[in-house]
Amino acid sequence: MTLLGNWDPSGLSYSDIWGYVDCAGNEYAIIGSREKVHFIDISNPSSPTEIDNFAGGDNTTWRDIKTYGKYAYSVCDACSEGLMIFDLSGLPNSVSLVTQTSAFFGRSHDIYIDEQHCRLYAVGTNTQGNGVIILDLTVDPTNPTLMASTSLAGGYNHDIHVVNHIGYSFSGNNGLWVYDFTTPNSP
Repeated sequence: MTLLGNWDPSGLSYSDIWGYVDCAGNEYAIIGSREKVHFIDISNPSSPTEIDNFAGGDNTTWRDIKTYGKYAYSVCDACSEGLMIFDLSGLPNSVSLVTQTSAFFGRSHDIYIDEQHCRLYAVGTNTQGNGVIILDLTVDPTNPTLMASTSLAGGYNHDIHVVNHIGYSFSGNNGLWVYDFTTPNSP
């Protein structure tokens, strides 16, 4: 492996990274730090450039970010920021925060988006700590609607990955659990 570039202003503490490619083929890293969500242009890997950053409101060790279409979704644990939704259509020049809501949860440890079925899954939340919150992104990705908030047999979910309605969940000391989310309210 060869280091191509480095972006680390003032020694921030980081927690998560996600990639995004715009319609022109430019590549971006979306990085969570203790204070902010950062949008970095990595199209020239030897010279990463920050396009924008947004403070969530709380300092936290854990931020998690995923993308769906031209939007990025961010959550954090040990905070009260809720769900932040960013419009990426202004890249490579800008990013805008279009929604920040705590209607579904104040904090979430992890999210995953099943792009095929337009669903956002939030786990480790303050409102459904031993389960999952499923949001529908179909009608308006900037204004998700609640599909389900349900407990799961495995208890607390640390991380989740969902493909074609099948969720693979790491439930800490309770191990790996596999769920069928075809019917959201009855996994």
